[in-house]
Amino acid sequence: VLFGTFGRSGSGSGSGSGSGDVEFDGGNRRPVDIDANYRSRRYRDNDDAGMTSSSRGSYLDFEDEYNDDDSRAPRRRFKRSRLVLALTVTVAAIVAFLYNGFFGARPRDRDGASGSATGTASTAVPNPSGSDDEARIAAIKKRVRDSAMIIVGDIDCKTEGPPTPQCRAVRWLALQDPAKLDTDDEFLLQRYALAVFWYSTFGMAEEVEGTEQAEGHYWTEHDGWMTGAGICSWAGIICHHQPGTAVSANIRTYDGNNEVTHLRLPSNNIKGEIPSEVFHLLTEMRQLDLSENDISGDISGEIRRMEKLQYLYLYNNQLTGKFPSTIGSCIDLREIDMSDNHLTGTLPPDVGQLRSLSLWGMFDNQLTGSVPDEIGNLGLLEVLYLDNNKLAGTIPEGIFKLPKLYDFRINKNALTGTIPDVAGSTPMLELLYLDGNELTGFIPKSLSQHSRLASLRLFANKLSGPLPSALGNLKSLDHLSLEYNLLSSTIPPEWNGLTHLAELYVQGNQLTGVIPTQLGQLSDLKEFRAHNNNLSGPIPTEVGKLYRLEYLSVENNRLKGTLPSQIAELEKLSTLRIGGNVITGLVHDEICELTKVSLKEFSADCKGIRPDIICPCCTECI
Repeated sequence: VLFGTFGRSGSGSGSGSGSGDVEFDGGNRRPVDIDANYRSRRYRDNDDAGMTSSSRGSYLDFEDEYNDDDSRAPRRRFKRSRLVLALTVTVAAIVAFLYNGFFGARPRDRDGASGSATGTASTAVPNPSGSDDEARIAAIKKRVRDSAMIIVGDIDCKTEGPPTPQCRAVRWLALQDPAKLDTDDEFLLQRYALAVFWYSTFGMAEEVEGTEQAEGHYWTEHDGWMTGAGICSWAGIICHHQPGTAVSANIRTYDGNNEVTHLRLPSNNIKGEIPSEVFHLLTEMRQLDLSENDISGDISGEIRRMEKLQYLYLYNNQLTGKFPSTIGSCIDLREIDMSDNHLTGTLPPDVGQLRSLSLWGMFDNQLTGSVPDEIGNLGLLEVLYLDNNKLAGTIPEGIFKLPKLYDFRINKNALTGTIPDVAGSTPMLELLYLDGNELTGFIPKSLSQHSRLASLRLFANKLSGPLPSALGNLKSLDHLSLEYNLLSSTIPPEWNGLTHLAELYVQGNQLTGVIPTQLGQLSDLKEFRAHNNNLSGPIPTEVGKLYRLEYLSVENNRLKGTLPSQIAELEKLSTLRIGGNVITGLVHDEICELTKVSLKEFSADCKGIRPDIICPCCTECI
């Protein structure tokens, strides 16, 4: 009877931790075990943990007496009665210990040990032990319901199966939280929201607890979480300044409770969804950084609740759904980065209301539709990443009028139309990536007025017309990619003004004329790729002045003449491709010496009985 009662009580540990996961039958308030296998395993491992050394000794004495012979029966009966009494007292003590351990449980850690104000978090759903506990639970539920928040999860613990994060959070606050905040404490709901977040993500570890996979489901950093410490000391949490201190002191991390302003747990092995409570209750949030985790779900309708949010970093997760259409409600936003997710839908015009926005990153998603003209209203925007999506339509002219924009990437989309020809309106522009679209028309001469431009990538479009000689004015340009378009005319000699250019890619076009000797003045050039064009004439000897050159590819043109011996001066050259031309003669021994130093790939028209060029050191003859 005793152990039958114990089994029905739902207690799960002979050690007294008694904090297994429990669901409650709403009518009879009977605790229903929802993790019987785990709890019973813990109990079997510790089934004599509550027995003291003296009681264990009495038990062994009793067994010895029971096995004595009949001649000592009177003494045996007398001794047995004393031992039965001792055993009865011992069992009663054990029952009292287990009862207190289960119904008065404190938070336990992963191994089932009793928690403390500064210990490891609890992951259990406690059982209320009386009317006071029931009243406390009811009061906390009322606070949650009165918060004007839509209740997404079941806080009444009536859902079949494992209890919801909301259920666990309520019961943790009511029964297990060592802080025992008053139910009318102004920061109770902050603590509740964080507890729901914990159980929605970290709580996944319980599904595999006790297995080899369990450790992989725990947060990397979780110091202070779900202990009696104030939430302002929990890992990743920053609050308003500490009460009683000067605002100027800016004490934001301390052992106390206050409004949460920052939740920063990047790269923390967080799995699961961000619960609505985070957005509805942590309304003083200034920065939300959960980047580089494994967070999923749709937050499109939630962000607008955080009207004071300034920094939103959710990049490199598994988020789905649409980009929040009501993002304009968060007018204080300064930086948004939701790149590298699975977001769909269109970019909302509402974004034009974010007049404080300086960074917006949305690359590597599945966004569709056009780019809203309202982006042109973001006068403080400095960085705009919309690359690798499925955006269509044209590039709004207003983007090229943003005075502070210095990094604009919208490559790898399906954009059409022309590149806006807007003169000098983005004086800070340094990086412009428009490659991998279906852009047409000429390269606008106005690009030459962006004196800070360091990288210009226009390749893999349908651009036509000449190469603008005015681009030679871009003294800061380091990278120029114009390959795989429909560009014609010659390589402008004026490009000798690109004194900092390291990479020049013009292959796969319809270029004609000669390679200008002036290119020999590009002393920083490391790569020159001009293959698959219609270039003619000789390879200029001035190429031998490009002492930093590592890659030279001019194959499949109409070049003729001999290979200049000055190429032997290029001691860093690793790749030389000159095949598919009419280059003849004998490759100089000095050039072949480079194959012993740096030249690893050397291809030419040296194949056949009568090759165009005799090349004893080529690595590939075509």
